[in-house]
Amino acid sequence: MKQMEFGDDYHRLEGYYINRLIKIINDIKPSKRQITPVVWQEIFQNGFRGDKSTIIHVWKDLDWQSVVKNITKTGYKVLFSAAWYLNYISYGDDWKNYYHVNPRDFGGTKEDAKLVIGGEAAMWGEYVDDTNLFSRSWPRGSAVAERLWTDEPPNMTDFIPRVKELRCRMLSRGWNAEPINGPGFCPL
Repeated sequence: MKQMEFGDDYHRLEGYYINRLIKIINDIKPSKRQITPVVWQEIFQNGFRGDKSTIIHVWKDLDWQSVVKNITKTGYKVLFSAAWYLNYISYGDDWKNYYHVNPRDFGGTKEDAKLVIGGEAAMWGEYVDDTNLFSRSWPRGSAVAERLWTDEPPNMTDFIPRVKELRCRMLSRGWNAEPINGPGFCPL
């Protein structure tokens, strides 16, 4: 850090590292493939303003709307998972929380919203292992999938029968899936 005259500024070191890494990736990519760098949101928040082809992954839940707005107004594309961590432990039909999130509804312009190019549901392992991975993932994952599939406003009247049917199909095929909204049944 001394040699580069960064002093004690970790963010400058990180920015230097990320910019070098992206340059290396761009220099070695095969001609028939496009390799697009993706970095965590902290890289942007710590001052990264490098290659505009870089996608910024917004994964932290707190105040994600302002983070997405700040990133898109500088012209970077966003991959979103901030509000879609399936491993969070809660009681009841928490999948509704996932269903009502629209990652393009962050208060930016229509052009900025187009820079939100996709998202993912995430699952980490603090309270998840092979005994509950699938049951924790479904139907929560269905709610995320629906939000990524359409920009239409959430419509619980239409969604609930579809997700109930999906759950029954999963159960009939031997896949564990949590109840949608309390006790229910699957027709034979």
